[in-house]
Amino acid sequence: MDDSLSKKNGFVLANCWSHARRKFIEAEASAPDDASDILNKMGAMFGIETEVDVKGSDVSKRDALALRARFREQYSKAIVNDIGKMAASIMAFEGSPLAKALQHLENRWDHLTVF
Repeated sequence: MDDSLSKKNGFVLANCWSHARRKFIEAEASAPDDASDILNKMGAMFGIETEVDVKGSDVSKRDALALRARFREQYSKAIVNDIGKMAASIMAFEGSPLAKALQHLENRWDHLTVF
């Protein structure tokens, strides 16, 4: 789905971090250091989501959503910014799995940073 369709229908498009993560898993064999650094950051971000799931399991849906928003603002946002900075600093050979992972991330960045 593209931006124009989401805007036309009044919603914000968000992309999936799991799909971005999968690209870096594919790149890890050929570029273990760079891919692993980003994967570790993504893992920390997923850990925050898991923590929110646990803490939010005993509260109302509304309170759980507020908790998720608070954790994302306090913790996840900084991690996402770090991922962006790390990705921007990596030099990869054109056509390599790492270059493809970085391009995937860059192409979807605006929609990966929707919280």
